[in-house]
This record gives sequence, structure tokens and C-alpha cells, in this order.
Amino acid sequence: QNDTSRTVTLVSDKADATPIDVVYDNSLGKYSFSNTKGSTGGYLCQFNTDYFGVTGSSADNSDAWMELRNPQNYTEPGFVSPWDVLGDNIKIKLFDYTGKVNGRDIDDVWASGMGCPSAQNYRDGDGVNKGRTLLLTGSGREDENDPYNYYTGTGTSNPPLAAVMQGIVHNHLGEDGYPELTKTVGSKGASLGYLFGAGGQEGVTAYTGSGGNGLAGLLRKDENGYYYYSSEQNFATLEGNEIKLYSESYDKDSPSENAQKIGFFPFDSWKKGQTKAGEEKGLNGSPYNHQFGMTMEATFVLPPDGKLPNGDDMVFNFSGDDDVWVFIDDVLVLDLGGVHQPLSGKINFAGEGYSRVTDASVQTISGQTTVGNGKTLAELFEAADEEYDDSPYSSHTIKFFYLERGGCDSNCTLSFNLLMYKTLTVAKELEGLTDEERAKYADNEFTCDIFVNGERYNGSDTIRYDAAGSVIEEGFEIVDGKVNLKPGERVRIIGLNPSDTFYAAEENGLSMREFYPPRAERFYQDNNKQQHEEEVDLTEEQQNGEISDWKTQTYPVENLEELMFTNTLREKNLDVEKTWSDGADKHTGDDVKFKVKAKVKIDDKEYDYTDKITALYSDSTFSNQKIQDVLGQTYTLNAAKGWKAQLEHLPAVNNIQQEIFYEIVEVQTADGYVSNVTGVDSHNID
Repeated sequence: QNDTSRTVTLVSDKADATPIDVVYDNSLGKYSFSNTKGSTGGYLCQFNTDYFGVTGSSADNSDAWMELRNPQNYTEPGFVSPWDVLGDNIKIKLFDYTGKVNGRDIDDVWASGMGCPSAQNYRDGDGVNKGRTLLLTGSGREDENDPYNYYTGTGTSNPPLAAVMQGIVHNHLGEDGYPELTKTVGSKGASLGYLFGAGGQEGVTAYTGSGGNGLAGLLRKDENGYYYYSSEQNFATLEGNEIKLYSESYDKDSPSENAQKIGFFPFDSWKKGQTKAGEEKGLNGSPYNHQFGMTMEATFVLPPDGKLPNGDDMVFNFSGDDDVWVFIDDVLVLDLGGVHQPLSGKINFAGEGYSRVTDASVQTISGQTTVGNGKTLAELFEAADEEYDDSPYSSHTIKFFYLERGGCDSNCTLSFNLLMYKTLTVAKELEGLTDEERAKYADNEFTCDIFVNGERYNGSDTIRYDAAGSVIEEGFEIVDGKVNLKPGERVRIIGLNPSDTFYAAEENGLSMREFYPPRAERFYQDNNKQQHEEEVDLTEEQQNGEISDWKTQTYPVENLEELMFTNTLREKNLDVEKTWSDGADKHTGDDVKFKVKAKVKIDDKEYDYTDKITALYSDSTFSNQKIQDVLGQTYTLNAAKGWKAQLEHLPAVNNIQQEIFYEIVEVQTADGYVSNVTGVDSHNID
């Protein structure tokens, strides 16, 4: 140290150990080799250890410069805590690809300097490339006639700018849910499902987490709601069912203030002494594990105008290499296809929304419909014969497909603030009402209790809608889970986690007295945007011997979850028919008259009910329909009316929830005949 030089003997597997000079450079803060004689095949030029790393050599390889690292400074750093992606139902999966070309592992093609084997060499080899159109190669193909595997990293601009290759896959996922190639070679199919978990190909090993529900880890989340990962900040490694994040990464090639980090190699452990992403041998005598894939799938909610509550645009950003295809609702909206250098793309959901390749030119495969650059989301959906749903709080899926298919650098940076929460809507409806009855009960409030994760919900992430779907109020407080709803209203809670559960109950109160107990229906979408509708069983709860509420069972909060309580007015219909013992044909000129009486029971005693009762009256021809006060009214039956009449929508209970019973009294009949009323009792009036 302190500018002193020392002579050190480097012990190697060579018979002639090489003396070298070691100098500590205060300005660089490291030891270095200087004027060390070596040869092209010498130990110093080809091998790295925890202590030594190649810095460079002279043009004639007569001199080599190497960094001497203090092993005490190169212990593995600790891990940082990732976000609970599984709790947000973000499913991340990894796929490792293996194979051989010309007898050599595809991971070694770049490092071995074997050149660029032909496409047919790869397809004739073993493993992932066998018989396939899309190839995982050492460095990308250099054949411009093979655009599906062509290396576009140098681009065509001045200065050189890397390019993406669009049109490798169709602009809509296939029926199997995977990207499809726009062209195939040989007998193999167009679907890329074999690369992303569908099976059916040797040389593919899937890592899909417990139960196939995704791996933990990889993403973090900041205070502004952005999920993020950068291989420049955190080296990632797969351990079991988790992609763990080191607290830092390490430099590629020579260390310097602005050095590029080693990159994204999730199937490798920490290898700080191995500073060349494409080098053949390192700490463990093997190259980094290239040739792999990753998928990410999630369901998200589109906020009004695509803007978050904090005012930020909702966005999805990616930077890295190689192929990246991002599908929204199975429609391709971001295409960074091809074997290339790190490139960036962005999806912005604000306003009309757009997709853009932000730092590269765009090449396209001739004859293919491509995403292009800067199109709106509606335009991209229209090109795929779909319609983009930009309605507030609509539910959408994102499916992200990533391939590393070169043999040198690998980079990955993700940043997005998609709203991964779910929404829960509780709605109230009344059915079977006349217009007059609907107006009568329009301001009745029915109380519902909402429970989330077993606890009464408290919060203000809420929106109330009227029967027409217009917003009445936002951000109102729900306390102890209680929500009052008028007929036709809906209350939406918009901040629930994907792992949340819920149940709800409708209380038995004053508003329920004139209605039968509710029935309930549940509506939701699955991750394929298929709509589901199901009847919900309600459990009758009691307090102090009386019904207190009707409660649902517990459900997971699904996409666009909605629970609707529907009540039917406690009504009775009264059908009246006159028959004659000697035949109706003998009474064509007769009239009979009847009245309706109402009674209630109190302590098993019957009392006349005299409050106003309205009903819809009609005779058999339905030509004389009208709503009228029933009690005290005298009704006429005759042959012209078919000897029939009907009274509909008679209330079944009074305003203190006592059941009303009805009787028919024939007050006038033909001379010489005795009236006998049948079929009407306290429980059967039809």
C-alpha cells in the first residue's frame, strides 16, 4: 500500500510460476498488475478468481493488466426484501433452456469463439432449438434472410442505434394463451407455448412456483405505488420458489464509476469475480447461464382517465434484452422483439393511451402487421379486431413474455404502477314493482353490512352510483361496514387486495317489512375476462329470537366483483271466478257483486284492517285495468267480463310487518241462489 511495490509469485497449474509486480494506486483505490509478461494462452489472460480479474492487455499481448482484489471486500452482500407479488396475484415464472449445436452447449457458443453456426445447425441439434423456427443462439444470427433470429443490435442510424424487430409474433395471443409466430419452419407449430410452460419440447425446464401459481420475489414496490426491478441495482438469483434480490450488483468488465453491471442471470449465483457476462470459464469453470425466459401475468384496474389518485399516469416501462412482448387483454401492445442490445419501451394508459419504443428504431418483418411506434391503445386493439375498454375501473390483464436468447449480455429493468387491487360492489334492487310502487319505495334505504377478511370494512376508497350508473359521491366513509342503499344504487370499494376475501349481509329493518327476504346474486370476471353469474345462498341470522339479517358465505374478491341483493314486495294476487251450479249459459243477463275484506291477526285474534290498500284490478278481457283503493270497493262480474276478475299487487304485510289476510264476500247474486266462496283462506288467496 501507499505507493509501495511488491513482488508476488502467482502460483498456477503451470510449471513456471510467474513473478509479477503489484502496485497500489491511490487514485483508483485498488491494487493492479503492471508490466507483467504473459502470452495469449497465459494464466493471467484467461482465468478469473475471487482475487484476480482481467483488466486488459496490449495489442501484441506482451503486457497484461490485472486488478488484484482484496477478498475481504468481496463477501456476498445481504438480500433485500421484495414485495409480496403473490399477495397481489402477480404470477412470475422462469424457464431455463438448454441444447447443443455442433456438439457444444448453446451457452458456450459466444464464449468459445466458435463463430455463428447456421440456423440449420441449431435446428439439427439437441434441446430447445430442435426443429424450431425461433432460435436461442450464442449471439443472434447474422443472416438478414432470417429476420426471426437476426441480431439487430447495431441498428442503422448514425451513430448506431439498436433496433427492435417487430412482426415475429402475431398481434393477438393464440387460442392456447401464448404468442404465435407469424411464420414457421418445418413441421413444428407456431405457438411459443413450449417456451413458456405448455410443455412438449426437450431442453425446457419450468420454474413456476408452488402449485404453478408463480414465484415469489423479483419485484419491489416504492411509496408511489411503482413495482420495480433493475439488474443494474440488484443481482437476482432463483432459490427454490423465490427470486431473491441481493442488495447490490457488480460491475461488468473493468470497475469504474459508470460501469455497466453484470446483468440479469437468475439461474446463477453471486459471481463477483466473474466480470465478463460472455466469458467461457470463471469461478466455477462455467459461463453464465444464458438462454432463458420469463413470464409475468397479472390483473389490474384502469382508473378514470388512466390516472392514479396521486395524479400520475398509469404506465408500464421495460428496458432490456432480448425479446419482450407485452399483451393487454391478449392484444399485443408493446413489441420489443428480436435479439438486440438493451432497449426500452413504454405503455401509457392515460387518456387515449399509447405504446412507444422509446430509444430504438423499429424494423419490421415484411408482410406482417406490427405494433409500430406511438399508436393509441384503441388503434392497437382495432388492428387485432378487438375493442379497448377504457371505462373507469374496468378490469384488464397484462401478460409479459421475455426471452434472453443471446450469449453475452443480459439486462432487465421493469417499472410499472398498474393498480393491482380488486373492486367490490354491493348493489340493491327491487323487482316486480309497478311504476307507482317503484316511486313509492324510491327513497327507502336498505342497510348492508360488508366484511373484508372477516372484519367489518372501514375506509373511504368508495364510490356511490345511482340507478343510471352516474356517480353520486366519492370518497365517503364506511364505518363498521354499514352501507345504506336505495333501490338501484351501487357502492363500490376500490382498494381491495387480490388476496382479500369478503362476505356481506342485508339487515332486517324497517325497510324490509313490506318485502320478502332478499335473494342474492354474484357477478365477476375471471382472468380471461369471462363473465360469471351465480346464485348466492343466504343464511338467516337471529338475535333475541328474531331475524336480524341474511348473510352470504365468504368468497375471494374476484375481478369486478359485484354482489346484488334483490327484494320482492310482499304481495298477493287475488283471482276471482264466478261459477254456476246450473251452468253459466243460463245467466247471461245476470250480474254478481263482491267486495274484498282485509284482516290481521294479533295474538291469534282477527281484526279488520281498514288502512288504504291499492291494487291493480282487471277483468278477464284485461280491457278494464286500473289501480284503485280495494277496501270498500264493489266489483261486478258478469258474462261480458267472462265471470272473472283479478286483483294484483295486494300487500302481504302492513307497515309494522303484520301479515294481511284477504277474504272475498259476495254481496249480490241472482235471486234464488246461495253464494259459496271457496279457495280463499288465510294462506291461499289465489
